[in-house]
Amino acid sequence: MKLTPEEQETILLATLSHVPFDGWSMKAIRQGCKDAGFDPDLANWLFGGTPLGAIDAFFLLTDQKMLEAARSQDLSALPIRKRVSVCVGERLDFLAPHKETVRQTMSYLAHPTRMREGLSFFARSMSEIWYAAGDTATDFNYYTKRMLLGGVYAATMRYWLSDTSIHHEKTLDFLEARLMEVSQIPRVKNQVKDLFSKIVKSVPFPFGNKRE
Repeated sequence: MKLTPEEQETILLATLSHVPFDGWSMKAIRQGCKDAGFDPDLANWLFGGTPLGAIDAFFLLTDQKMLEAARSQDLSALPIRKRVSVCVGERLDFLAPHKETVRQTMSYLAHPTRMREGLSFFARSMSEIWYAAGDTATDFNYYTKRMLLGGVYAATMRYWLSDTSIHHEKTLDFLEARLMEVSQIPRVKNQVKDLFSKIVKSVPFPFGNKRE
C-alpha cells in the first residue's frame, strides 16, 4: 500500500500523541496507524519500520513546518539574528503541543547506539534554520554558524522544556539573549575556526553536504 505524504503526516501526528505514554516504540507507531484509520501492520514498513525512522520523519516535519511559516513572512528587512529567532520561534509553535514527545525524543536519541543518528537529524535542522533565515554562506562560516547555532538551539530547547509562560515568551527572551551573546563574541568564532581548520580535511563533518 502506497501512502501519500499527507497520509504519512497524519499517521506521524497521530503517533506523536502516544509517544509520551509508550515512548518511541513500534507500539506507538501501530497505535498511530490505527488512530489515523489505517491497518496497524503498516507500522512494519512505514518510516523504515523503526522508531528511529519515525523520529527522522518528526525532525523533517518540524523543518518543513518551519520553512513554510518562514516563507509566509517577509524576513528580508530583519537583521539575520532576528530572522533566526523568528525561525526558531516557528519551530517552537509547531512543537508546543508535543512538548513531552520532544522530551522523549531527546532521551531516546541520547542513547549511545542512537547518538550518531540524532546528531545527523539535529545538524540537518540547524542547516534548515540558517537556510530559512536566508544564509548563503559557502566558506568556513557555513560550519561555524551551524556549530554556534547548535549550541544556542540545544540550550534553548532545554530551557523551553520547563518553560510555562504563555506562547513561550520566556524561552524567546532566553533565545534572543543567547543569540546576542554569540553575535558579540567573534573571538570565539575565530577559536572555532582555528580548531576546525586543522581537522576539517581529515574528519567527516556531521552537518552534511552544503546545498549547491
